[in-house]
Amino acid sequence: MQTTAPPSLLATVSCYHKYLQELLLLQQEALLERDIGLALGFWQLHRQMLQLHVHLEEELFLPALEQFVASPSWEPAIYRAEHARVLAMGDKLGKLLLGYSETGLQRRAVIGLLDKQRSYKNLLEHHEEREEKALLCELDCGLDSEQRLHFNSVCAQSWQVLYQKQSPLVARLTSQLDKYQ
Repeated sequence: MQTTAPPSLLATVSCYHKYLQELLLLQQEALLERDIGLALGFWQLHRQMLQLHVHLEEELFLPALEQFVASPSWEPAIYRAEHARVLAMGDKLGKLLLGYSETGLQRRAVIGLLDKQRSYKNLLEHHEEREEKALLCELDCGLDSEQRLHFNSVCAQSWQVLYQKQSPLVARLTSQLDKYQ
Protein backbone atom coordinates (compact mmCIF):
# COMPACT_ATOMS: atom_id res chain seq x y z
CA MET A 1 0.00 0.00 0.00
CA GLN A 2 1.42 3.36 -1.01
CA THR A 3 0.87 6.27 1.32
CA THR A 4 0.69 9.84 0.18
CA ALA A 5 3.17 12.34 1.50
CA PRO A 6 1.84 14.74 4.11
CA PRO A 7 1.35 18.32 3.00
CA SER A 8 4.36 20.53 3.25
CA LEU A 9 4.76 22.69 6.32
CA LEU A 10 5.03 25.60 3.91
CA ALA A 11 1.52 24.92 2.58
CA THR A 12 0.09 24.50 6.07
CA VAL A 13 1.68 27.59 7.61
CA SER A 14 1.00 29.78 4.56
CA CYS A 15 -2.74 29.37 5.21
CA TYR A 16 -2.34 30.77 8.69
CA HIS A 17 -0.15 33.62 7.49
CA LYS A 18 -3.01 34.58 5.15
CA TYR A 19 -5.52 34.39 7.99
CA LEU A 20 -3.33 36.63 10.18
CA GLN A 21 -3.06 39.13 7.33
CA GLU A 22 -6.83 39.06 6.78
CA LEU A 23 -7.55 39.84 10.43
CA LEU A 24 -5.14 42.76 10.28
CA LEU A 25 -6.78 44.09 7.10
CA LEU A 26 -10.24 43.82 8.67
CA GLN A 27 -8.93 45.76 11.67
CA GLN A 28 -7.63 48.47 9.33
CA GLU A 29 -10.97 48.63 7.52
CA ALA A 30 -12.60 49.24 10.91
CA LEU A 31 -10.07 52.02 11.52
CA LEU A 32 -11.04 53.63 8.22
CA GLU A 33 -14.63 53.63 9.44
CA ARG A 34 -13.35 55.14 12.71
CA ASP A 35 -15.00 52.35 14.68
CA ILE A 36 -12.53 51.73 17.48
CA GLY A 37 -14.64 48.95 19.03
CA LEU A 38 -14.54 46.94 15.80
CA ALA A 39 -10.88 47.72 15.26
CA LEU A 40 -10.04 46.49 18.76
CA GLY A 41 -12.10 43.35 18.23
CA PHE A 42 -10.24 42.41 15.05
CA TRP A 43 -6.92 43.42 16.63
CA GLN A 44 -7.46 41.11 19.59
CA LEU A 45 -8.28 38.20 17.28
CA HIS A 46 -5.16 38.90 15.23
CA ARG A 47 -3.02 39.02 18.37
CA GLN A 48 -4.45 35.76 19.74
CA MET A 49 -3.69 33.93 16.51
CA LEU A 50 -0.26 35.54 16.21
CA GLN A 51 0.66 34.52 19.76
CA LEU A 52 -0.35 30.92 19.06
CA HIS A 53 1.56 31.00 15.78
CA VAL A 54 4.71 32.26 17.52
CA HIS A 55 4.31 29.74 20.34
CA LEU A 56 4.14 26.83 17.90
CA GLU A 57 7.18 28.05 15.99
CA GLU A 58 9.18 28.52 19.18
CA GLU A 59 8.17 25.18 20.70
CA LEU A 60 8.02 23.00 17.59
CA PHE A 61 9.73 24.42 14.51
CA LEU A 62 12.82 26.09 15.94
CA PRO A 63 13.93 23.11 18.06
CA ALA A 64 13.42 20.92 14.96
CA LEU A 65 15.48 23.36 12.89
CA GLU A 66 18.30 23.04 15.42
CA GLN A 67 18.04 19.26 15.51
CA PHE A 68 17.34 18.23 11.90
CA VAL A 69 18.80 20.95 9.65
CA ALA A 70 22.60 20.93 9.47
CA SER A 71 23.14 24.40 8.01
CA PRO A 72 20.01 26.51 8.25
CA SER A 73 19.85 29.72 6.23
CA TRP A 74 19.01 31.62 9.41
CA GLU A 75 19.86 30.66 12.96
CA PRO A 76 16.91 30.07 15.29
CA ALA A 77 18.01 33.07 17.34
CA ILE A 78 17.11 35.34 14.41
CA TYR A 79 13.55 33.98 14.29
CA ARG A 80 13.24 34.31 18.06
CA ALA A 81 14.45 37.92 17.95
CA GLU A 82 11.95 38.71 15.20
CA HIS A 83 9.16 37.11 17.22
CA ALA A 84 10.08 39.32 20.17
CA ARG A 85 10.11 42.43 17.96
CA VAL A 86 6.77 41.59 16.34
CA LEU A 87 5.10 40.92 19.69
CA ALA A 88 6.58 44.04 21.31
CA MET A 89 5.53 46.26 18.42
CA GLY A 90 2.08 44.66 18.50
CA ASP A 91 1.79 45.35 22.23
CA LYS A 92 2.56 49.04 21.61
CA LEU A 93 0.00 49.24 18.83
CA GLY A 94 -2.60 47.50 20.97
CA LYS A 95 -2.08 50.05 23.75
CA LEU A 96 -2.39 52.89 21.25
CA LEU A 97 -5.66 51.48 19.93
CA LEU A 98 -6.97 50.98 23.44
CA GLY A 99 -6.19 54.61 24.24
CA TYR A 100 -8.52 55.69 21.46
CA SER A 101 -11.41 53.76 22.97
CA GLU A 102 -11.67 56.62 25.48
CA THR A 103 -11.21 59.55 23.11
CA GLY A 104 -12.56 58.25 19.80
CA LEU A 105 -10.81 58.32 16.47
CA GLN A 106 -10.37 61.52 14.54
CA ARG A 107 -9.26 61.35 10.90
CA ARG A 108 -5.66 62.35 11.65
CA ALA A 109 -5.45 59.75 14.40
CA VAL A 110 -6.51 57.10 11.88
CA ILE A 111 -3.78 58.25 9.50
CA GLY A 112 -1.24 58.07 12.32
CA LEU A 113 -2.36 54.58 13.34
CA LEU A 114 -2.22 53.31 9.76
CA ASP A 115 1.29 54.74 9.39
CA LYS A 116 2.43 53.01 12.57
CA GLN A 117 0.80 49.78 11.50
CA ARG A 118 2.65 49.93 8.18
CA SER A 119 5.90 49.37 10.08
CA TYR A 120 4.30 46.47 11.93
CA LYS A 121 3.00 44.97 8.69
CA ASN A 122 6.41 45.36 7.06
CA LEU A 123 8.03 43.50 9.95
CA LEU A 124 5.42 40.74 9.78
CA GLU A 125 5.75 40.43 6.00
CA HIS A 126 9.53 40.25 6.23
CA HIS A 127 9.34 37.61 8.95
CA GLU A 128 6.76 35.53 7.07
CA GLU A 129 8.88 35.72 3.93
CA ARG A 130 11.93 34.50 5.86
CA GLU A 131 9.87 31.62 7.24
CA GLU A 132 8.39 30.67 3.88
CA LYS A 133 11.64 30.89 1.91
CA ALA A 134 13.92 29.32 4.52
CA LEU A 135 12.57 27.83 7.76
CA LEU A 136 9.60 25.94 6.38
CA CYS A 137 11.34 24.74 3.22
CA GLU A 138 14.33 23.57 5.24
CA LEU A 139 12.08 21.72 7.67
CA ASP A 140 10.15 20.17 4.79
CA CYS A 141 13.47 18.82 3.48
CA GLY A 142 15.01 17.98 6.87
CA LEU A 143 12.08 16.12 8.43
CA ASP A 144 10.99 12.68 7.37
CA SER A 145 7.43 12.05 6.25
CA GLU A 146 6.26 10.88 9.68
CA GLN A 147 7.73 13.94 11.41
CA ARG A 148 6.15 16.29 8.86
CA LEU A 149 2.82 14.58 9.37
CA HIS A 150 3.16 15.03 13.15
CA PHE A 151 4.11 18.72 12.82
CA ASN A 152 1.25 19.37 10.42
CA SER A 153 -1.16 17.62 12.76
CA VAL A 154 -0.05 19.56 15.84
CA CYS A 155 -0.21 22.88 13.99
CA ALA A 156 -3.51 22.23 12.27
CA GLN A 157 -5.14 21.00 15.46
CA SER A 158 -3.91 23.95 17.56
CA TRP A 159 -4.82 26.54 14.96
CA GLN A 160 -8.16 24.91 14.20
CA VAL A 161 -9.20 25.07 17.84
CA LEU A 162 -8.51 28.80 18.00
CA TYR A 163 -9.93 29.42 14.53
CA GLN A 164 -13.21 27.72 15.46
CA LYS A 165 -13.34 29.72 18.66
CA GLN A 166 -12.73 32.96 16.72
CA SER A 167 -14.96 32.19 13.76
CA PRO A 168 -18.32 33.32 15.24
CA LEU A 169 -16.75 36.53 16.52
CA VAL A 170 -15.08 37.21 13.14
CA ALA A 171 -18.46 36.70 11.46
CA ARG A 172 -20.20 39.05 13.89
CA LEU A 173 -17.53 41.74 13.62
CA THR A 174 -17.41 41.44 9.82
CA SER A 175 -21.19 41.77 9.68
CA GLN A 176 -20.95 44.98 11.70
CA LEU A 177 -18.19 46.24 9.43
CA ASP A 178 -20.28 45.44 6.34
CA LYS A 179 -22.98 47.82 7.57
CA TYR A 180 -20.66 50.70 6.67
CA GLN A 181 -20.74 49.80 2.97
